[in-house]
Amino acid sequence: MIIGEGHIFSDNDFKEDLLNVGFKIVKFNRGEATYDFAFIKSDYFNYWPLLKRE
Repeated sequence: MIIGEGHIFSDNDFKEDLLNVGFKIVKFNRGEATYDFAFIKSDYFNYWPLLKRE
């Protein structure tokens, strides 16, 4: 799992790179100057307890 927070300095978008290597988005919120995110490998997306959907 990859979790983080960052500041927007350019249009460099790493989301597509992570999706292309087998991650799924758990959370991605982008504001005017910052963003926070959480990604998890597809293999674990349905098994991780906090991600279980009702």
